[in-house]
Amino acid sequence: MKIGSAPPVVPAGKTPMNRAGWHMRANAPAVFWLVALVVVVLFHRNIPVSGWLMVHLLLLGAVTNSILVWSWHFAQALLRGPTPDNRLMIARLVLLNAAVVTVVAGMVADVWVLVLAGSIGVGLVVAWHAVVLGLRARKALASRFGPTVWYYVSACLLLPVGAGVGAALAAGPGGELHTRLLLVHMSVNVLGFVGLSVLGTLMTLLPTMLRTRVADGAETVARHGAVPLLVGVLAIAGGAAAGVMVLSVLGLLVYISAVIYICIPLAKVVRAKVPVSFASLSAVAALAWLLVALVWLLILALAAPNWEGLHRGIEVVVPVLAAGFVAQVLGGALTYLVPVVLGGGPAVLKRRTAILDRAAWFRVVLINVGLLVSLLPVPSIVRVGTTFLVLIGLAWFLPLLGMALFSRDARAVPGPVADGRGALDSGTAAAGYDTAPRKRLGMAAAGLAVVVLVIAAGVLADPSALEWQNQAGAATGVVATGETTTVDMTMKNMRFHPDKVQVPAGNKLVINLVNEDNMVHDLVTELGADSGRLYPGERTVVDVGVVGADVAGWCSVVGHRQQGMVLSIVAVGAPPAAGADSGGADTGGSDAGMPGMDHGSAMDGPPATFDFMNEPAADFTPRSAVLPALPAGTGTS
Repeated sequence: MKIGSAPPVVPAGKTPMNRAGWHMRANAPAVFWLVALVVVVLFHRNIPVSGWLMVHLLLLGAVTNSILVWSWHFAQALLRGPTPDNRLMIARLVLLNAAVVTVVAGMVADVWVLVLAGSIGVGLVVAWHAVVLGLRARKALASRFGPTVWYYVSACLLLPVGAGVGAALAAGPGGELHTRLLLVHMSVNVLGFVGLSVLGTLMTLLPTMLRTRVADGAETVARHGAVPLLVGVLAIAGGAAAGVMVLSVLGLLVYISAVIYICIPLAKVVRAKVPVSFASLSAVAALAWLLVALVWLLILALAAPNWEGLHRGIEVVVPVLAAGFVAQVLGGALTYLVPVVLGGGPAVLKRRTAILDRAAWFRVVLINVGLLVSLLPVPSIVRVGTTFLVLIGLAWFLPLLGMALFSRDARAVPGPVADGRGALDSGTAAAGYDTAPRKRLGMAAAGLAVVVLVIAAGVLADPSALEWQNQAGAATGVVATGETTTVDMTMKNMRFHPDKVQVPAGNKLVINLVNEDNMVHDLVTELGADSGRLYPGERTVVDVGVVGADVAGWCSVVGHRQQGMVLSIVAVGAPPAAGADSGGADTGGSDAGMPGMDHGSAMDGPPATFDFMNEPAADFTPRSAVLPALPAGTGTS
């Protein structure tokens, strides 16, 4: 497959824009949003709605821009016909980013009208793009993979729906409606808009990355694959909108089947040519994470007793889709495509490709192993550390991109190239990276070692966070009543409100949790319930489970538990725990009665945990910290 070997055909009377210049301008907004995302992640504690921004600066900002730019690029490559003027495409990008800025400003300033206006703008611009692509596809001559353009058309027609639902979510609906709208929003935007675009592109792009031919049967898959994907998305969203979970589950099954169907020819390509570059490794890893997230969501949907029970599952899966699938495939695609479209000759291309492929295996291991560990039940500080490693691995692309674009080394041409060809095919594009197996394995081992060191450092820094894993469940031996106790709880000023909850023994406890503080918090319990990190303004539903004995809960963010952010769940009517004190027996433990070990009762000293933020007692008398002056004439010796 030739990539840009011939100049585009421009209508008479119009001056063609330099291809490299066009792509530099067109891709600048996506890079801007990626840089903004890194800034928000680094300073999220001081930024409003930072959790929302982390997801939407990537998906709404960088990815939406990239899909519009590259769907336009691939439509030109796949459809045989004259290339339309790019100036209208530039206009669409300007309007799109103005709308995205409006949405972001509305969310940060908490002005819903701005969010609504920006969402409408995003939807209109992307729908305009869909119409233009559809008209071009209808007029174009037949080509092998021309039908993949309809993936882009379908994807862009879905986004206006997702944008509208996003505006509705910003209005703050609660309860079951919030969960259902969230599933519609995720399915239409991530599985529909992003999923259709990515899967349609990879059918031709992945073989090109690997410098091998497209697998047999890929044309048939390309022709028919979009329909089941679209049916799956519509079923998931329709089931959530109508409140019929069975329909959403069936939609997930259809969508997963369609993804597997599309991945079959891609798997044949990977089997024939093992990925070694950052671009191809990232694309394959992204597809794997997509399938993992979809199967995980399906299991959670099957296990959820109701829509509110599914809410936590959606919040867990979205970061996997965002980091594991979307961010990886975006970084991999840009790593391959940017040197190709900028041109400059084979020598410059090789240099740019080599720069963007630096430490490829190290970065891939850092991203994927770090993401895997962060999803496991590990201490909070370990999760923070591994998440930071994922960010480093993904953000590494940005400085490398700057070096590839602007460094003298990337643009210098040392001399004539051996083959002397001016045109560039897909076989030359990836020739710049080091293919030495030992070096690749060494970089992979180094990445794995860094992840292991972060895990070990996290456990050593906060060993108390592992305590809950060694504690027995509190529901042992209690017959479930079948009743559910629901409690509304907020997190503010380093406290849970209320910080003590009474639950009839045998009842299931469900907590509607809202973070009203100005920092990140979470809630974990010794039964294993985990709310996940909640950024300021975020909410979730925590299913604690059946409570059969008193249960302790706390915020697992480093230092918060020690500052008194704890929760006490009291099982009313529960039988006394084994070994509990009865009849005033001595509970001094193994030291009781031993000579020299009588240190008095616990009341003789300070409490085991001193709460510096607790309110003082009513009879508390403060004392001045300033010592009185010494009497006159008092000397020192």
